[in-house]
Amino acid sequence: MQGNTDYPARFEVDYPESSSRGLALLGVLFLIKWVLLIPHIVIIVVLSIAAFVVAYIGYWAVLITGSYPRGMFNFVSGVQRWEYRTNSWMAGLTDQYPPFTLPADADYPVRFEADYPEAPSRGLALLGALFLIKGVLLIPHIIIIVALSVASFAAYYIGYWVVLITGSLPRGLFNFVAGVQRWQARMDSWSYGWTDRYPPFTLE
Repeated sequence: MQGNTDYPARFEVDYPESSSRGLALLGVLFLIKWVLLIPHIVIIVVLSIAAFVVAYIGYWAVLITGSYPRGMFNFVSGVQRWEYRTNSWMAGLTDQYPPFTLPADADYPVRFEADYPEAPSRGLALLGALFLIKGVLLIPHIIIIVALSVASFAAYYIGYWVVLITGSLPRGLFNFVAGVQRWQARMDSWSYGWTDRYPPFTLE
């Protein structure tokens, strides 16, 4: 599914024409599929803590120098890419087990790319450095994404049952779950300071 490519952060996932009934069964049983993700979960927890610290330092770097250090950008965006791949496998958007890597992989059916910010706003970086202020500006998105995430969980659990019966994931369910991930990816990108464009209120 291709999202709106005008926004400087893009989450894309290829629609699977057929899905594994075996993996769908693990999804229906739920905890079993989570167990298979334990190595990823452990690594993501550690990397996410590091990414938060790096992103916070990045705000100060923008305040002082006017630019976002590219190494910091690559690391934090890579951590987010890893997380989106893992979430997508758990949600049944792909049957390909996620790779243990930060860089982009054109062969993997789940892709996240963010454009490097050439001239980030010092004003927004200040809001990020103050932390809570930028979070307050995201409250409308946070409220919506919480509701959407609950609905997304229900949708992909229903999707597992449909795959068990039919062997394929309904495109409408796929588009909705992928759209929620896309919305989250744009929120994360603005929150981390990779773009100064406030995220749109859309699943597309």
